Amino acid sequence: MYLAIILIVIAQFFNAVVALVDKYILSTKRVSRPSYYAFFVSILSALSILVFIFGFISIPIPELSVPSIKNVGIPDISVIIFSIVAGFSFFFALWALFTAFRGTDASDIIPVVGSVSALTALPLGYYILGTSISQDFYIGVFLLILGSLLISHYRFKKKVLLISVASGVFFSLHFVFLKHLFNITNFDNAFFWSRMGIVLASLVIFLPIFLFSKEYKIRTSTKSKWLIVVNKVLSGVAAFLLLKAIDLSDVALVQSLGGLQFVFLFLISITVGRLLPRECGENLVGRNRNQKAIAITILVLGFLFLFL
Repeated sequence: MYLAIILIVIAQFFNAVVALVDKYILSTKRVSRPSYYAFFVSILSALSILVFIFGFISIPIPELSVPSIKNVGIPDISVIIFSIVAGFSFFFALWALFTAFRGTDASDIIPVVGSVSALTALPLGYYILGTSISQDFYIGVFLLILGSLLISHYRFKKKVLLISVASGVFFSLHFVFLKHLFNITNFDNAFFWSRMGIVLASLVIFLPIFLFSKEYKIRTSTKSKWLIVVNKVLSGVAAFLLLKAIDLSDVALVQSLGGLQFVFLFLISITVGRLLPRECGENLVGRNRNQKAIAITILVLGFLFLFL
């Protein structure tokens, strides 16, 4: 349990950094459109399967064994279906998230997306996975809605709010179907085929447009391309750590600590926000800082009530 908590904390810190870099990349328009960036990020998710190359390495901590290609088999029809559905929902979630990033700060968008994802995933998990709902369910729902309203009402427009809500719904679908994959097959098999599902969805949706439209060509320097790649590698590490935490503990624990990403974003904002490039946003002062601090505190409490 303690190992799982450590993995979650590290992963959510990485996710906070990734969100800030994504915001910077999209705000500086180093990528022509959010849809192209979603495609690029999704394709890069295939790189995470490179971890299987190191499957022969033995780690002193048994719970952190490196995935082995020996545990990956030919998928049956259920694994194929849920991998593809999880892949499509992930791509659309990224597309909506990156579109929203062009409208306001990452520390405004991420809490709303995360809250909507949690609120949607819980009933979906109840009906699809048969997961239980906590006794404090309605308290958690109220706090998440209240915290999200505090951020969205004062911080961004209706259009950005709707896009953020859509992103949260798609992310919830992705994680619910991903959890179902863990239930019907082993960790290594689910991890491998879920990544392949994301790549397949990206190619089906976007590759024809990318090949025949000059408008979608990436417009960035070699240095910026490396920034994108390194950022996505960090994102892949965070995703793997969260999946390992789910495997070691319970999905409810991972979800209840999902608010840590909001906390890390806020701490980065108030400590080094002024030192970051202007395109990152996060230059909180005065009343804005206090309002966001209250909203994020309410959201974190909402996650704890909802999932613990």
